Amino acid sequence: MGGYGSTRWNRHRRKTTVEECLVLSIGELLRKGISSTAPKQHDWLDPRSRGVIACMFYKLDVAVPERLRLWIYVGSRTDTGLETFERLIDLQSTHFGRYGSARWWFTCLTCERRCAKIYLPPSGTQFACRECHDLTYGSCQKSHSFSMLDRALAKQVGIPLNQAKRHWDRMIPGSRKFESA
Repeated sequence: MGGYGSTRWNRHRRKTTVEECLVLSIGELLRKGISSTAPKQHDWLDPRSRGVIACMFYKLDVAVPERLRLWIYVGSRTDTGLETFERLIDLQSTHFGRYGSARWWFTCLTCERRCAKIYLPPSGTQFACRECHDLTYGSCQKSHSFSMLDRALAKQVGIPLNQAKRHWDRMIPGSRKFESA
């Protein structure tokens, strides 16, 4: 056990994160306004360069009166040129409150669950929920980045790891457990 090649990390595929995807949020679209007459534009910006990565035109499709559908036309720049596609995404509402308030949701195109955000991975052509695309958050992949440092410092100081972590939480300003001396 534990010999050469005993792990599977060489065949481990890193999950795509939601930060790498184009995110479509129903809340953001509602704040901008959705119209059934004139299409509106939504741009995705690169957080570093603030340049447009992709743009989308959207409007309500009211052809079927009992169901609201969002018509979207997405164009994005890739290495091979401009890639475009269009989709119809169903919308659902849940009613709550005494005055008939409604909350709007996307219907995932794959699993048909309602979700507030749908994602388009870099290599994908279909918007779907986080579970269907098997996405994770970037913070989940960085959560153990200091584990080796913690272990090394605890060993150097000569105390058990769990005591060291509690001690460092009290010593680091800005920590939840920081106690001023």
